[in-house]
Amino acid sequence: MRRRLMIAPLLVSSLVLAPRTTMGANYDESVLTDLSGTPTLPTTIVLDSRSNLVVGSAGAGDFDLIHFSVPVGSSLTSLTLASYVNPFNAVSFVGLGAGTTWTAGLDFDVDPSKLLGWSHIAAEGSSGVGADLLIDMSVAPFTPGFARPLAAGDYTLLIQDTDNVVNYSLDLVLAGPSIAGDFNSDGKVDGLDLEQWRGDFGVNQDSDADNDGDTDGADFLIWQRAFGSSAPVSAVPEPAALTSAIIAAVSASRFRGRRRNCL
Repeated sequence: MRRRLMIAPLLVSSLVLAPRTTMGANYDESVLTDLSGTPTLPTTIVLDSRSNLVVGSAGAGDFDLIHFSVPVGSSLTSLTLASYVNPFNAVSFVGLGAGTTWTAGLDFDVDPSKLLGWSHIAAEGSSGVGADLLIDMSVAPFTPGFARPLAAGDYTLLIQDTDNVVNYSLDLVLAGPSIAGDFNSDGKVDGLDLEQWRGDFGVNQDSDADNDGDTDGADFLIWQRAFGSSAPVSAVPEPAALTSAIIAAVSASRFRGRRRNCL
């Protein structure tokens, strides 16, 4: 049986290597050089706006280490597993650390307490192709976790497999400075943000526009004022409709609370 958390001794290279930096939105190991496997010198990838695709292979002693920065005023909204091929249909490991170097160990020596988060990756399932790995990473066991989207700062990624050589591609999506009321971070304030607010109302802080730690009517009013800041998709609701939306959200939140109390 495979051990689920891929945590073998670290072989320290005696070579003095210069850090490698790649500009642009895409990095493909088959076209460019092999991603670094040296913890103190991960390959630096400078993220472009929106989609940034990293294509590589790792496993059986080949470790891929990537450093990237999220600029001030921007955020990493998703880290999607775009493709994954494992010859034995098993799982591999992706870890996320803070800073410009990797300090959490390699292979079976990975220390999850030194990570921000981690996730297994597979061809299918909740961490399969198409999944946003930031979701699982943000709540991974034995780690401090983090809020999504990923805030400005320096980060490192480790992609590894203890047994097999696997092929993968990761899509890092960078969003520019946020717009108040843009709850889904797609660069515009529209009806989709209202839908997210309704689902978050009284439940979490994912639609917290005023940074007070919750999702409530004040955040709704910020959405109303910012509606159409980029690409409007529908008319601004009339005041009566706004009130009805708030009442409906409050009622739904109370109903969810009553159901939890009955379980």
